[in-house]
Amino acid sequence: MIRYKVMKRIAPGCYATSRKTTMSPKVFDSEGRPLPHIRAKFDEIGTALNVKKMEDWYQVTVEIFNEHERGPLLRRHFNGSVSGALQKVYPEHQWNIFKFKNKQKRLYQTPENHRAYFDWLGQELGVRSLEDWYSLLPTTAKIRQLGGTALVKQYSGSPILALQAAYPEHTFHIWKFARVPTKAWKNNKLLRQFFDSLAPQVGVKTLDDWYEAVDRRVVGDAGGWTAVFQSKNLAAVFNRAYPEHQFVEWKFLAVPTGFWAERSNRRRALLWMAREKGLISGKYEDKVDKVEESDLEKLYQIQYADLAAYGVARLQKYSDMTPRLLQCLTL
Repeated sequence: MIRYKVMKRIAPGCYATSRKTTMSPKVFDSEGRPLPHIRAKFDEIGTALNVKKMEDWYQVTVEIFNEHERGPLLRRHFNGSVSGALQKVYPEHQWNIFKFKNKQKRLYQTPENHRAYFDWLGQELGVRSLEDWYSLLPTTAKIRQLGGTALVKQYSGSPILALQAAYPEHTFHIWKFARVPTKAWKNNKLLRQFFDSLAPQVGVKTLDDWYEAVDRRVVGDAGGWTAVFQSKNLAAVFNRAYPEHQFVEWKFLAVPTGFWAERSNRRRALLWMAREKGLISGKYEDKVDKVEESDLEKLYQIQYADLAAYGVARLQKYSDMTPRLLQCLTL
């Protein structure tokens, strides 16, 4: 500062001339539009980068631009944004901000741009209705290639969650998508929504109707294969979805292979049946429970017809209502 004042007193003319020669040239006119020499500069850089048509600019990153411009033009006057600069320098062209390799900062910080991205992506993929997204929604990797990296990152990398947020007025059923995140089926609320949606299709009106209405194939074909494979059997899946109701494996159309070969399963089934018949007291629980010694004698009242009536006829293969019945109750 002191040197500035001294030089101004000694040689004001020379100093003024020196300051004037180092001033940056004017970039914008009074209406904020880039001046012709700025457009000429971009034309020159475009030629150097082999830009033959406007769409070629989409592949130009900030780093590539700065290698040829070698000045503060982009950083000082266009906030370091190639896309922002091109929209001002070539306003006659219809630019698509989602096609640029370098997106403008804060592009995906507004919900409107989330929707705008999927609107554009839908046009690219041939989406005509929101229902089309079930089969056409790309994978996370593909969306990254299509410029949506920063967008899906806000939704834990899930294109489905991003899509749901973009169109909140539409109810998407996650199980209808071609690719459902494996972790999604660990959500019991989602399981319940899935079965509630499936119920009218298979004629289910009460929770007990599920026993005769579905098997693993029906649930899987409806979109719930992952949910079935994550659980040991259908009863386990339904108990997660409807914790207020106790489902048991042997009342479904089929039990898992090898189910009756496990002694603990036979024991559970017999104790459940004994409680259903009122032979022993207590509430059935989906685990190996204890039974009073005095109640064991009551189990001899079970007849072959009871096994069939209560859906456990396969137990006949393992017990003939002799002391072997008690053996199958012993762990």
